[in-house]
Amino acid sequence: MLFRSLYWKAEDWTRCVKTLAAFLDDVKLAKAKARDRALYMAAQASYKFYDYAGGVRFAQALLREHPKFEAIEEAYVFAARGLVETRAWRDLELISRTFVAEWPKSDKRPRLDLCAALAQIGQGAADKGLAGLKSLAESETYEDVKGDAAYYAGLATLQANPQNQQAALVWFEKSVKVFPREAACLEAARAAMKLEQWAKAREYADRAVREFPKGNPAVIDDARRLLPTVLKELAKQK
Repeated sequence: MLFRSLYWKAEDWTRCVKTLAAFLDDVKLAKAKARDRALYMAAQASYKFYDYAGGVRFAQALLREHPKFEAIEEAYVFAARGLVETRAWRDLELISRTFVAEWPKSDKRPRLDLCAALAQIGQGAADKGLAGLKSLAESETYEDVKGDAAYYAGLATLQANPQNQQAALVWFEKSVKVFPREAACLEAARAAMKLEQWAKAREYADRAVREFPKGNPAVIDDARRLLPTVLKELAKQK
């Protein structure tokens, strides 16, 4: 684990994953004492450079083969995060149900309830899932859960037919206010552009670029690409 520690401290996530992957792929390490922790760290490192499919592979192996892992509840939350990003809705539903059945009073349950709502939307039960998201966004729970619920409620609103850009913008703005993330800023900017609210579009696109220098590069690049159009429209108004 020495190499893992060195790569982790250096934030060299790719090499960290390559080193730790042996604990999943090498049968000789199947009984290694630190295998559960290695799989968990490999999943975390994968997420650091947005390789969610790779991270899910490690996380699901951890849940399946090490149910007594000391941080198993956190591992479920972590696996669920990757399943959201990879849109693996059936697996996400199963993980959410399993967690609630095993730890119904866990302090991490709101995060799995959020995932369960997303699984419903992903599998066609949009109304039920959106109701769950709205309930979480308005509840007394963790700020990040409330913010994420509002963000996904905005996305679900955009998936409705017909779209309601104004309602979606309200959800995205709530998400940014409660717990800012670059993705919510980007979606708020996009919705504001559709509504020709150029000042708001500039505010949120600029925040995505400025406030999250270590955020998801794809999201930051998308926000950066919006700015010339937004600035051009603002100049016309002046």
